[in-house]
Amino acid sequence: MRKKYQKKFFINKQHILIAVYLLLVLTPVYLFAAGKGFVPLEALPGITNTNDSVKYFNSLFRLGVVIAGFLAVFMIVVGGFKYMSTDSVSGKGEAKETITAALSGLFLILISVILLQIINPDILSFNLFR
Repeated sequence: MRKKYQKKFFINKQHILIAVYLLLVLTPVYLFAAGKGFVPLEALPGITNTNDSVKYFNSLFRLGVVIAGFLAVFMIVVGGFKYMSTDSVSGKGEAKETITAALSGLFLILISVILLQIINPDILSFNLFR
């Protein structure tokens, strides 16, 4: 008896490219719409004047980089715990893949921030519409 093929949802390269493209296209629209009179729903840590959209998006970017860094370090710790706690070869290989993926993510975050600082330090200030 043949089983009918079920379509399963999975993320492939096309989905990721479409998401990145929409993010890059729609982000300036949101920044431009924020303009003057921006009132965020929630304050971010380290920012006192939340009516300025430039400072708000700056803090949001920095907070995102910090969170991504903490998650990468957490995944390195999880991979190390998996590596130490398993005796099977396949388990150690999976743990190595986890550590490698976390290190590459941390490297990607670090390189992106350094590259943006080298190109132009004002890029990270989101001072586009002033």
